[in-house]
Amino acid sequence: MLSRQANDRRKGLWTRERPFGYLVENYRLVQHATEAPLVRELARRAEDGASLRALASWLDAEGVPTPKAAKGYRRPTKPARDQRTYTAPPVWQLQSVRVILRNPALAGWMPNKGHPVRGEDGELVTVTDAPILTPGEWHALQAALDARSALNADGRRRPAVGAPPAHELSRLLRCECGGAMTFQRGGRGSRKKGPDAFKCVARSQGASPCPGNYVNANAITVDVAQRVSIRVAALDPGSPEFEAVAARWLREQDPVDDAERRAAVVAVANAEAAVADLEAARYERGEFVGENGIAQWTALYERAAARLAAATAAVPTDERVTDVGGLLDAFALLDGGSAEDRRALYRLAFDTVAVMRDRAPARP
Repeated sequence: MLSRQANDRRKGLWTRERPFGYLVENYRLVQHATEAPLVRELARRAEDGASLRALASWLDAEGVPTPKAAKGYRRPTKPARDQRTYTAPPVWQLQSVRVILRNPALAGWMPNKGHPVRGEDGELVTVTDAPILTPGEWHALQAALDARSALNADGRRRPAVGAPPAHELSRLLRCECGGAMTFQRGGRGSRKKGPDAFKCVARSQGASPCPGNYVNANAITVDVAQRVSIRVAALDPGSPEFEAVAARWLREQDPVDDAERRAAVVAVANAEAAVADLEAARYERGEFVGENGIAQWTALYERAAARLAAATAAVPTDERVTDVGGLLDAFALLDGGSAEDRRALYRLAFDTVAVMRDRAPARP
């Protein structure tokens, strides 16, 4: 027997607190006149590369009240020096912005533990007739957020919300022990004497065993640029490695087309899940019994199969593009250009670079 909350979710009834950007009317979500445009602007800025910290600061600068402040909450503060107490409105936190951007309700779907809810017919349950974002826009936003995140040791994603990278190779170098190599600025104006360098942080954190790798920043910058440019130029068009780099390049060149492609692929996955769920419902769970039950299942299955066929036909043909001369020209110029341009090219060619200590025997 379903709980009341689960039954409401399957019916598309919104019985909880309203999400930012919406109001609740007759158990359905309608767009908030002032908050919905802010959510669309947050999504646009996030897709353009703004960090969650930058988005939170922007909301504070615009004077947008937090969800708690909108309900009349005031954060308690310490007494002033003259012993008079005062209150201040709460500021936007990174987690609050993340919850807004990750909410499937932006695309009009009922969320449960961060994922859209499906109904008995396998369709995604809708909670509004006028979503703030289209399904394609929401999926593109999620892909943009995923692309700017890192992986923890356990494989889970850790949102990247910090300041811009201190070096073009920051967050791209890994020690052979698996620890991150952090950039340390040297020379004048720094407490660290010597040249700029990258150092394994696992050693200082007590990780064992770790050789404590330390590498000159200028030397490894030149070495990585040379190795990447030579290796990419040597790739044969049509090889899996070349196509992987080319696919990333084409996504950067035409993000709108890539977003539409990903949205179409998601639609196919949703339709496949609906078909699989119906098959499991009849043949594994035994939910459709009797003559009427089988007739109902057949009608549902035919509709789900038709949606799957339509979604599959809507996916753009995955033709391999071999004319990527601009890509090869870009990698040929790694020894010039700005650090930001080189970093963008690095992220196309690899995910991380392993830094290993030279164990060759010393010369006599």
